[in-house]
Amino acid sequence: MKLVCFSLSGAPRVGVLIENSVIDLSFILGERDERLNMISVLSAGEPLLGRIRETVLSFSDKLQDGGLHVEHMMYSLADVKLMAPIPRPG
Repeated sequence: MKLVCFSLSGAPRVGVLIENSVIDLSFILGERDERLNMISVLSAGEPLLGRIRETVLSFSDKLQDGGLHVEHMMYSLADVKLMAPIPRPG
């Protein structure tokens, strides 16, 4: 699982890179909160990372079966701008 920071229409987001697509974590976690960022995801630790991992695996299975509507949740890598993983490392 590869976590990425990306920008879509100028808004910074956190996602999971799967092949040539990025799944927006705000949809995986059900949180549309601007405080969701890479630092908050990593700080939450293994419980949250495990939840993300399980959800991404479930999404992958549903995508293969064609049973998942991905609009506004999954974006082509060509449509987003990848950003630095940690915005202000310190």
